[in-house]
Amino acid sequence: MRDFGPLRCYFERGQEGGTVFMPLHGRGGTSRDIYVLGHAVARGAHIVAPDAPLPWPPEGPVTGRAWYTQNEGRRREELLKAREQLGKCIAAVKRELGDGPLVLLGFSQGAVMTLDTGLRNPSPASVLIALSGFLYEDLGGPESPPTLVAHGSMDDVIRVDAGRSAHERLRKRGVPVEYRETPTDHSIRHPVISAIKAFLRERLPAAR
Repeated sequence: MRDFGPLRCYFERGQEGGTVFMPLHGRGGTSRDIYVLGHAVARGAHIVAPDAPLPWPPEGPVTGRAWYTQNEGRRREELLKAREQLGKCIAAVKRELGDGPLVLLGFSQGAVMTLDTGLRNPSPASVLIALSGFLYEDLGGPESPPTLVAHGSMDDVIRVDAGRSAHERLRKRGVPVEYRETPTDHSIRHPVISAIKAFLRERLPAAR
């Protein structure tokens, strides 16, 4: 574990000049829950998995981290602060590891952060992957990075309609977006991993 900018991150150094794989965990998780996804879909890449800035639950005992709380009145402010911190983290990563391709992938709340950060122009990422999340704000356009939105049809935490809506809203804005719906729940299972690997092979020829 080490700091990149304001965020504490799980870090594995990959091949010199290679892809940076940056997975963002969901509410209540930590970097330790998601970094291993890099081993499955981005072999040889640098892996930088940040811990979200807020403790979860807000009133202890703390068992994980969150990008924002469930307080609707504070969500916009918390998202803005989290986006600023994530942006500084990405900038620090690029200063150390170079300006090679950066894959920003998020699950659940991490997917919200992936879209909220990666669809702004200029994007800090080369590829965006949003798993089991939703689009908080209409963003992006034809200049946005290739984007994969994936959702499980049996998701009972963030219903599949949220993924379908995100895809349709992005498509209407001209974002180069693809949608994958898998027969899974609110988790990252084999069909989701297969979809990610196929998407990365098309967008990043070096991915295996």
